Amino acid sequence: SRGINAEYGVSVSTGGVVRTLESGMTEEGGVTALDTHPSQPLLIAGYTDREIRVFNIEDGTMVHHMIVHTDAISSLSIDPMTGSTLITASHSLSIRTWKIEDWSCDHEETAHQRRHDEGILCVKFHPFLDFIATSGADSTVRVYG
Repeated sequence: SRGINAEYGVSVSTGGVVRTLESGMTEEGGVTALDTHPSQPLLIAGYTDREIRVFNIEDGTMVHHMIVHTDAISSLSIDPMTGSTLITASHSLSIRTWKIEDWSCDHEETAHQRRHDEGILCVKFHPFLDFIATSGADSTVRVYG
């Protein structure tokens, strides 16, 4: 059934939940990845149902959602320098980059090899250099510049 909550955020001062976001997720799946925008009040969550959901963290509303891969999303990262690009990774063995302003995919790359029904496990932008890194179930790390 729809309507399961996705909790996020812990208050540093109290240790309590700051806000609960309505994920709209079914009981068959869950949240597998999170990142926050460096300059906007946005949180992007990746799900096992192949979707990303974008939340306004000030009021808790979901402002965008879309299917971005053919298998479960395993990781995602927002470019911390510009905030204009999102990169997603999946067990479908692909990484995709997205322009946040219009949610268009501007690049797709097949990376890593499947092992034990898993593909890419993590993707991350470097905080101030122009590269990303991925890690996979195939025990490799790849760096893209």
